[in-house]
Amino acid sequence: MTDFHIFEMSPLTSYACVVSVFLFTWFMSDVLLIRQELKPAIFWKQLDYLWLFVAFLGVLGVVAESRISESKYAMDAANREMQQRRTHVLDALDAEYGIRFCLEKKSSNKCAEVDQISLRVKNYLNDDFKEIPLTDQDLSLSNSADLLIHLKLGIDAYNSSAVDFQWLKNQSNRNWLENFLKDMAPIFLVIAIALRLTKVTAEIELEKRRNH
Repeated sequence: MTDFHIFEMSPLTSYACVVSVFLFTWFMSDVLLIRQELKPAIFWKQLDYLWLFVAFLGVLGVVAESRISESKYAMDAANREMQQRRTHVLDALDAEYGIRFCLEKKSSNKCAEVDQISLRVKNYLNDDFKEIPLTDQDLSLSNSADLLIHLKLGIDAYNSSAVDFQWLKNQSNRNWLENFLKDMAPIFLVIAIALRLTKVTAEIELEKRRNH
C-alpha cells in the first residue's frame, strides 16, 4: 500500500491539497444535501454524529503524529548515544590490547588472547545495538588474574544503554492504523469542518423557510 504523507509534501502542495479537499467536500455536501433537496431538521441533528466522529479521527491522527515525531527524536538521540558507547568499547579494546599487554607487558600469549576477545566483542558491535553477552570470565585471561577492566566498564555501559535502546525501539514501532491516522489527520479535520459549515448553512436555510 502506498502511503499518503501529507506532512512530507512541500508547504504549498500540502496547503493546496487540504484546501482542495475542504472546498470539494463543502461544495458537494451543499449541492447534494441542500440545493437538490433540503433535508429535514432531524437529519441535520443526526449529522452532528458524523462530523464529530470524523473530527475525532482527525484528533487521533494529530496525537499519532505527535507520538511518532517524539519517538523519532528519541530514537535519533538514542542512536547517537549507542554510537558513542560503541566508540568507547572500541577505544577500550585498543587500550587493553595495545597498551596493557602488548606494549607494557610484552606478552605475546596475552596479546593473542586479547585479540581473540577483541574479535568476539566486535562481532556484537553492529547497528542492531543489542547487548554484548560476555561475562567477567569471558573477559579474563587464562592462567592469570588479569581482567580486561577497561573493556568490562565499556561493555557494562554499552549494555545498559542497549537495554534502553531496544525498549525504545519496540515502543517506537508503528502499525498501519497509526500511520493511516497520522497521514489522514488534516483531511479528516477539514472534512469535519466542511460538514459542520454545511449543517450551519442548512439550519439557516430552514429558519428562513419557517419565517416565510
